Amino acid sequence: MLEVNGADDLFLWILMLLENKKFVINSKVVYVHRYTGNNVSSDECKMARSSLGLVEFLNEIPYVEDKLVKDFIRNQKFVLARHEGSSIKKLYSYITNLDIVCERIYWKIREHFGKSCA
Repeated sequence: MLEVNGADDLFLWILMLLENKKFVINSKVVYVHRYTGNNVSSDECKMARSSLGLVEFLNEIPYVEDKLVKDFIRNQKFVLARHEGSSIKKLYSYITNLDIVCERIYWKIREHFGKSCA
């Protein structure tokens, strides 16, 4: 159950992508999302908690592979571990999740230098 608001859009994207649904980007502005300081989407921990709430639903969808669900859980728990707990727990989380850390570094480098380094 989605008890923490935020991941409902993520769930929709997951369903559309897994079903190979086609979608388009509307070039006309129909909505402007305003930052209020209380937006869930700007709080990485709240989004991770909300995303973990999706796991129950993902497990019920027959075409979502168990490995994808496990990777999803691991990523969200890593997000929470980076923000919560002692410095030792944070360091342990980085060490035990080096593959996630490297992937995030790769995407930050791509973001910084542009997509051409891919």
